[in-house]
Amino acid sequence: MLTVGIDVTNLFWPVSTGVHRYGSGLLEGLSCILDINDVYVAMLDWNVEEYRGRQVPKNEGFMEYRGAAPLPALNTRAIEAPEQMSSLFSRISNKGVHTVRKLLARYFYHSPDLLKGIDVFHAWHLYPRQGAARNTVMLHDAYQLLYPDMFSPTMVARQIKGLEFAKNVARIVLVPSQYTADVIADEFGVDNSKIRVVYHGLSASFRVIKEHAEIQPVLSRYSIFDSPYILSVGYLDPRKNVVGHLRAFESLAKESQFKELKLVLVGPSDARTSPILSEIQSSAFRDRVIITGYVSENELPVLYSQAKAFIYCSHYEGFGLPIIEAMACGVPVVTSNRTCLPEVAGKAATIVDPDSPTAITDALAEILMSATKREHMSQAGLERAAEFTWEKAARNHVAAYRECYNG
Repeated sequence: MLTVGIDVTNLFWPVSTGVHRYGSGLLEGLSCILDINDVYVAMLDWNVEEYRGRQVPKNEGFMEYRGAAPLPALNTRAIEAPEQMSSLFSRISNKGVHTVRKLLARYFYHSPDLLKGIDVFHAWHLYPRQGAARNTVMLHDAYQLLYPDMFSPTMVARQIKGLEFAKNVARIVLVPSQYTADVIADEFGVDNSKIRVVYHGLSASFRVIKEHAEIQPVLSRYSIFDSPYILSVGYLDPRKNVVGHLRAFESLAKESQFKELKLVLVGPSDARTSPILSEIQSSAFRDRVIITGYVSENELPVLYSQAKAFIYCSHYEGFGLPIIEAMACGVPVVTSNRTCLPEVAGKAATIVDPDSPTAITDALAEILMSATKREHMSQAGLERAAEFTWEKAARNHVAAYRECYNG
């Protein structure tokens, strides 16, 4: 039996992004197929103190969770400041221990037992410098390497470390699209012979939602009610072209036939969000733009299903998971002609130039004004989304693990 160790150290974030949905989806997919593929998976967590109450997939006899916090004797919850000292001391002490643990978690010297018996190691955010296991790694994109000025030095350094691991250590390098494969080979020198394209899957929670009892509480929570709306999902950062989405919406909102139309922006903010929020605040149609912030995977399918159109004209993506999420929920998709997005969307979306608000506006208007167009695109999207499953992705990962071990 092949034993695969998958680093899940940074999987359990409070906010589930596309990268984290990949991790949880892969584990769910693996849990369904391990018993017929003679593979055993150990989920390896080098920073178990980071998030408590985590839930992991289970397949008795074929999966296990191994957690070991760095410096386990230093329990952050047990550090108490003397009565005569302020609580600030306690907070600083806890932060210091947390930081040391995090630094140690990037190197495997403190907890080699987690790697015992592992035949193939699947790197996530931590990259081993020692150990007998053969290594594979998933590179989701190369965005921080292509545009380093848009990110913190820490984020750039992390992606450089992953790239160097892919080039010099990993036997097999997994990527979620042919576009990403071409970039890391042509631009950054990863040996093309060891790159394998494995498309992401889709959670079963993304489906057409029609039940009023599911729909109404979510729409009420975000003050959407019965208004027609266009939906955009993703971080509110320049890469996602939120301002381009806003400009297209503004053009539509001026027209009398779209006087009730709203734009719903779903996604968390980051350090690059302020200029985008300023653009929204200065819009003549600010009162018709709804910013939800982060929305959980339980509520997101409702927002997809009730949208008149989904707009995802991003400038750069490694895969673009929201495209197939939207398609699985039956909403027509307008997306970008850049990077991997046409590859993922296939013929089931309208493809436009993200730098042309007019092109985006025209594509949306055609969808909004034609029920026949919406029905045709909805059906095409459902068929396209059905091609992406986590079980299929898991089988392709297992094939890559075997190749890594036998190569």
